[in-house]
Amino acid sequence: HHQIQQFNNNIRIQQQKHQTDPPQNPKKNNPGISKCTDEQMSLLEDKLKISEFEMAVIFGLTKCPHNTWIQNFYSQEQKNYNEEDDASPFLGLVIGCNKGYDAINMARMGMEQSSFDRFTWSAALQKQGITTSGVCDQRNTKQYQIALKNKKRRGEMHCVEPMPATFQALRNAANDLNMDTDDNESKFIITQAAISSSDGTAYFPKEVKEEEKGKKKNIEDTSKQITKNFTIFPNEKTTTTAGREDIGINNIFCKDENILGNNLNCVAVPMMSLQSYYDQYVQNKNGPIHILLIDVEGNDFDVLFGSGNILDRTHYLEFEFHWVGNWKQYHLTDAIGLLNTKGFTCYWAGNIGQLYRITKCYFPVYETNHVWSNVACVHRSQTRLAQSMETIFLQTIYNVTSP
Repeated sequence: HHQIQQFNNNIRIQQQKHQTDPPQNPKKNNPGISKCTDEQMSLLEDKLKISEFEMAVIFGLTKCPHNTWIQNFYSQEQKNYNEEDDASPFLGLVIGCNKGYDAINMARMGMEQSSFDRFTWSAALQKQGITTSGVCDQRNTKQYQIALKNKKRRGEMHCVEPMPATFQALRNAANDLNMDTDDNESKFIITQAAISSSDGTAYFPKEVKEEEKGKKKNIEDTSKQITKNFTIFPNEKTTTTAGREDIGINNIFCKDENILGNNLNCVAVPMMSLQSYYDQYVQNKNGPIHILLIDVEGNDFDVLFGSGNILDRTHYLEFEFHWVGNWKQYHLTDAIGLLNTKGFTCYWAGNIGQLYRITKCYFPVYETNHVWSNVACVHRSQTRLAQSMETIFLQTIYNVTSP
């Protein structure tokens, strides 16, 4: 109850601070969703093996989601846009953009623009020294298929990344591909910022190149209390090179800015709430946010805390649940319950297109366990998408193959 009150108070403070206009997508036509039946809970338990493995199976099923549900939905929606004189501009936000592959694919999907191409983007990144495909192999994931007859759509995709080396690589790649010019009707906007619950400053490490490793070692020798527990993802280098995916706010390299923040190896990065980012950087504020993806290394709930009225105008949301960062202070059910009050139905997002409903389908283990996993949510005012995702959930637990 305290966390719900804190969340709602924070939203009111953000709205008063920014004097925001009324939400463009209020919760109308937004009926609640029913609890899972006993049969559905039994089927979910069997699929997720809750009693046997707690949340370990959820980790395996959802750590690298393949969101075919949203891509298939947009493919169908684009056919409707062809019959209209002008579709409303698309708006997408990827918070924690990293290598940009998800942002490129969502821009391709939302704006039906073939210039947003994962293979071309990969080649541009490799010129900037980013050669890894991503922890979830995003570089090699099948990209959204554009129908040649479909009408292109205006819009903007925001790729928000705090890591200095990664941000610079993204900016250079976009420049090489002429993607970030103001003349484009389909914009790809890259911004260096750390999105959290409030505005301020965060510290992130600069890239440590091969010839500078000795210098980095000296810092490690004098600050062992900060670096001694550091672990890395498989296949990632033990340096802060561009494209590294496990460094967030309060990272171990710059955990105490009094020690490392004034050092050449750490730099100050603007930290802002999601509401502040929207107010400052989004160009077209007349419509909804179609896609909001959040992956900020364990601080995803902080982003939601600073959302102001952003969630009221968001159609589709994905975020990462984790055992790291500030997620350790919260329970999954806190987030899902709060999002339910904002009109969202949320699901575990499966690696091969499955969906497992979480909203009003709780297991006690959700209150205590934390695993690396991903959640997909739809605002119930978006009835077609909401019905589609609920249908996929039922097909998943009843082993029904879609036609």
